[in-house]
Amino acid sequence: MTFIRKHWRGQYSLSFSFWFIFIFFSLIFHAFSSFCLQQFSSSYAKQVSTLFLYQLTAGLVIIPWQIIGLLRSAEHYFKNYGQPIILHSVQVTVVIGLTAIMIHFLGQIQLIMFEKNWNDFQSNANPKQYNIQWHEDNKQIILNGTLDFGVTEAVRDFLLTHPNAKEIVIESKGGQVYEGRGLATLFSQYKLDTYSYRYCLSACATAFIGGVKRYLGTDGKLGFHQYAFDSENIQNFRSFYNVEDEQEKDREVYRSKNITEHFIQKMFKSPNNGIWYPDREILLQSGVITATVVE
Repeated sequence: MTFIRKHWRGQYSLSFSFWFIFIFFSLIFHAFSSFCLQQFSSSYAKQVSTLFLYQLTAGLVIIPWQIIGLLRSAEHYFKNYGQPIILHSVQVTVVIGLTAIMIHFLGQIQLIMFEKNWNDFQSNANPKQYNIQWHEDNKQIILNGTLDFGVTEAVRDFLLTHPNAKEIVIESKGGQVYEGRGLATLFSQYKLDTYSYRYCLSACATAFIGGVKRYLGTDGKLGFHQYAFDSENIQNFRSFYNVEDEQEKDREVYRSKNITEHFIQKMFKSPNNGIWYPDREILLQSGVITATVVE
């Protein structure tokens, strides 16, 4: 409190007040606030509230304390040493600093609004082909639909708001191989058990294998086949990708879960226009599933 009071009264030297309290402290506070804005703002509403809290704290408390203390220190310097140019220089610097802060604040608002509008545009232009729900009684996430671009990030955001999730039910006929692999990594990271009661095919099977324990319904099926870049978004860049390389990356995901090598070498044998549904005994013996469950 003594430090705060002394600066408020302008009792520190002009150089200390200017370089440390006004310049250095402002940079540190701004860097910390920007970090908080990026790390803890997972939605538009949270971004706006975080930015508002930052401006409320800075605009009503910290900045007035910095500026008034600096100006009083400059006045004391002028009274003791004269040199009005120093006083006027400090005053001009304060005006420039306030202008920069205002421009930065308006820029942050515009950036947040732009990101929101862009996300809304993408959602409208490319409607999601998947659905994520929460089952409170079982602490269970339910994921249905095509594993389209963005599903891994969407599930990650869902987990941030449901940190008590224990398991995930996934029903899908497949989707993007990158998203399947991304979900597998995510499920392992959050130590989720995976369930599928009906069908989980292609990229979905890769996502399913990411579970710590993996349960298949009595009528459930896991399906495997060779990959193909059949998405219009991927076709434009197919020269940059190699199907076999992508399949080998997913083989490594299965190896990390101690699936038998015999199964791993067989799961991409079926052509893309066909599919292999291994029977339940093979899935159990190979370590793909932990057990059979009834829905």
